[in-house]
Amino acid sequence: MNPQSLHKKDTRSFTEKHTKLILFLLCVFVIISVFLVAYAIAEQSVFTALGGL
Repeated sequence: MNPQSLHKKDTRSFTEKHTKLILFLLCVFVIISVFLVAYAIAEQSVFTALGGL
């Protein structure tokens, strides 16, 4: 899965540059998931909320 195995420094720099972006996307995903779960609980129709996706 890693064709640039010979260039470990490039791979590390790529990971370091995108660490904050990945963490940001994970945080956004978690926040959206929490809001969806809270909305489903408030509506008392989890299947309808999940089906709305």
